[in-house]
Amino acid sequence: MKRWMIFGGLTLLVAVFASLATMPSRFVLDQVRARDAAITYLNASGTVWNGSASRMYYGIQPIGTLTFKTHWASLFAGRLANELQLTGSGLSGQASASFGLGG
Repeated sequence: MKRWMIFGGLTLLVAVFASLATMPSRFVLDQVRARDAAITYLNASGTVWNGSASRMYYGIQPIGTLTFKTHWASLFAGRLANELQLTGSGLSGQASASFGLGG
């Protein structure tokens, strides 16, 4: 009985990690859009770890294509580190963002 509980727990843990690793970027972008309805996009591709959103708008203002990359190795230090790049019609920008358990 104990062996089955350990096996079941490990299987559940692997399923959760696999779901997080393959989560589509559209899921995160929809969460952002739910918080601010002015943010819209035409197409999202990739995963939450490495993806992009094309033809982004803030209200009626076109802002271009957003690409992002999450550094998964930063999770071992208790942080979530991202690189963001926005390119579009006369607009270009890059940013690094990091969030951690300690602030």
